[in-house]
Amino acid sequence: MLHPASIAVIGASTRAGSFGERVLFNMKHYAGRSYPVNARYQTIGEQTCYPNVRDLPEVPDCAVVTAARDAVEEIVLDCAKAGVGGVIIFASGYSETGRD
Repeated sequence: MLHPASIAVIGASTRAGSFGERVLFNMKHYAGRSYPVNARYQTIGEQTCYPNVRDLPEVPDCAVVTAARDAVEEIVLDCAKAGVGGVIIFASGYSETGRD
């Protein structure tokens, strides 16, 4: 997970300022393979965007989850079933909202 050869960005987005957009922007100089994942898009920039982690051309070493709180558990389970090496989660709606 410290030097992944491939990363999936789940919740990738073109919406300015969103977690998904910021992660993709910050990965512009990443030397490995990156895969945007979001069923709402066919492409993001020059990259093919995949509807879910199971549709990727390879199992990524790492997934960065930038989705809403309610979707995170299912996404992590999908990543585990697909054999993804590790998951990093950027999501809001946890302790900062006061909800359990």
